[in-house]
Amino acid sequence: MIQCYIGMTHRKRTLFIGVRPSGLEENRALRTLISKMKRTLNQREVESRWIPPELWHMTLLFLGPVGDEREILEKFGQWSPPAEEFDMIIEGVGAFPEPRSGRVLWLGVRRTQALLNLQTHLEEHFQIEDREFVPHITLARFRNLNSLEDLVQLGGRKSMGAYPVSEVVLFESVLEGAMVKYVPLSRRPIKA
Repeated sequence: MIQCYIGMTHRKRTLFIGVRPSGLEENRALRTLISKMKRTLNQREVESRWIPPELWHMTLLFLGPVGDEREILEKFGQWSPPAEEFDMIIEGVGAFPEPRSGRVLWLGVRRTQALLNLQTHLEEHFQIEDREFVPHITLARFRNLNSLEDLVQLGGRKSMGAYPVSEVVLFESVLEGAMVKYVPLSRRPIKA
């Protein structure tokens, strides 16, 4: 997004804080499930944008568009994660806003106490308003609302395993053409 103020151009940068489950992209059962989902969508001729596995992440705290990220970088650098390394447990498939009319298809993440503590600690440190925290990893986005019930049923409540999380990352969401990239700006290790 570009905004102009009195003849000057300022680019707003969209920032968020998240974690990446190490090794999830190598899960064969998940890759097979995604292939089935894509075939199902192709039969229905539904336009979708799938997130590449190397960009899979779970957002802990969305900071939104900021004009100058220096304050956020400084605040993130002063923050210490409260938890020890933990495993992110991936289970089930869902859709936002709901499976009957969805725009986002996602993998569920179990709400463990370590995960909830980490997310709450970030909210308090950044003094961000409480929003409902629905831990998930986005798999695909859709231009229009679609019934995604069949895709959600394909995934069911299947467990995709547990994956270690060893750091928290401050990301910038960057649009390059029609593709979104998530660029790490800073990392904070979770104590072992």
